Formats: sequence, C-alpha cells, structure tokens
Amino acid sequence: LSFKPMVFTIDSLPPTGNLYDVQALQEYNGINQKERASILHYISSLSPVINFETSKIPKTDYIKQKEQEIIRQYEGGISGYNEGLQQIQEKYSIKLKEIEQTEKNITNIRYHLKTLKEEMDDKNSSDLVVVGTWYFSKTSEGVGQEKNFQILVPFQNVTVTKWDNGNCTWEDFREIKTDDGTGTVVTGKLVGKLVGQLVGQLTELYAIVTIEAKKRDKYSIQIRELQVKIESLEKQAEKLNNHLDRIVANTEKCEKEVQLLRSYIAQKRKLIEDINSNWMTLEEAYQRHLEIYKHCNNY
Repeated sequence: LSFKPMVFTIDSLPPTGNLYDVQALQEYNGINQKERASILHYISSLSPVINFETSKIPKTDYIKQKEQEIIRQYEGGISGYNEGLQQIQEKYSIKLKEIEQTEKNITNIRYHLKTLKEEMDDKNSSDLVVVGTWYFSKTSEGVGQEKNFQILVPFQNVTVTKWDNGNCTWEDFREIKTDDGTGTVVTGKLVGKLVGQLVGQLTELYAIVTIEAKKRDKYSIQIRELQVKIESLEKQAEKLNNHLDRIVANTEKCEKEVQLLRSYIAQKRKLIEDINSNWMTLEEAYQRHLEIYKHCNNY
C-alpha cells in the first residue's frame, strides 16, 4: 500500500470465501480468538482510538454517480409535486372566492328576510288602523241642516266611532254587515241643532265618522304575499347554506392535499440535501450501499 490504512477489518470472511457458510464462519472465528484479541489490544493502544460512529469517509465516484441519478429522480418528483400543488392552490383560490361570494349572498338574503319578517310582524297584529272615514263641515243659517251619509268598507270586524262639535244630532245611525259577508256599511243622518234665537245667526256644523279594523284584516293580502316571499327566500338561504357546506368541505380537502404535497416536497428536498455531500459515516455508507442496490434493482 502507498499509504497507512485508517481502518482495519478482522476476519471479514471465512477461509472458504462464502459469507453465508455460517458453520465455517463460526469455526474460523473460534480458531482465531487469540489473534483477534491481540489485534484489538493493539488497536486500543493507538492514540487516538478511531470512533467508527462519527468517523466519515469520502464517497466514491461510483456512489456519487448513483446518487446523482437518485437526485434527478427526486427532483423530477418535486417538479411533479409542484405542478400538482399549483393546480390545487389555483383550485383552492377559486373555492375561497366562491365561499366569499356565497357568504355575501346568504348575508343579503338574511337581511332581506329580516326586513320582510319585521314588516310581517307589523302588519299581522291586532292593532287598529283606519279603514274608512266620513267628514262633514259647514256653516249655515238657521236650523234644519241635514246630511245623509253611507260608508262601505270591505271588512266585517270593525270598530265605528263618531264625533261632532255639539251642534248636531245623529239619526238612524246603523252598522250593517253585507250579505256576502265581506264588508260593513255604516249609514245615518246628521241633523243640525237650534243654536241661537236670532234669525240669520250662523251655525257651525262639524262631524266625523271613523271606521277601524285590525291590521291583519286590512293587510291580509299583503301578509299572504309576504309569506310567499319569506318562504321562497328561506328555501334560497337553505340551498346556499348547503352549497356553502359542500364548498367548505372541498376547501378543507384542498388544504389537506396542499399540506400533504408540501410535506412530500420537504421530504424530497431533505433527502437531496442529505445526499449532496462528499462525505459519509460508515453507517451511512452501509445504508447508502443498500439504497443504491435497491434503487438500481427497481429501475
């Protein structure tokens, strides 16, 4: 040898040269126990003693060549992962925009629903609202001023009130329900009173009749229309919520795929980083030999 060896091997092979001849190997090791002990004693006396766990050896050109082939395989895999990652990220971005738009649509529907329900609550109540009026105002001379009136409203359940300024009397005041059961007629006659003794004295006549009904009766048609709109919007909201749940589930799936691909890429880059070295430990050399052997057999 042109240089002093740094590593010694003891009884690496039995005399037959067959690594799998266990019996011969055991016999050979038994015969050379003294020689082995002597060599080990000599090695242990050397300073410093070689630490095989941390000692590194240079890689051979063959290992470097095979490792470059493995690196190219890893880089090709990384390139494929990156393409897949880009496609998933584009899909993920589209899903996020779709989620944003769907949530806006749901918010708008909820706001519209709230407005309609508030209007429904206001109209569908027992509060009284004016549905018909009759008003009379006149200044005349003397007495005997008369005025007939008739008011028709399309409601059965009504409350009728009358008021005057004290210069009138009400005659034949009646509240009549229509024969078809859909309305009410209020009729009567307003008669002026004798106010003064002087002939030609002016008399002021003021009178009003007011008819009220419950809001839910007055706005029954509008209430039915509101109910139809509310039911339609609630169905739209339910449909959008279900659609949103599906999008979110797909988005979560995209997130997992992105994380998985990034993990694969990181693993491959770590493997390339570990391989890209001119030195290796004896343990790494042994493992690298097995990896290259397996890799070459696979390809």
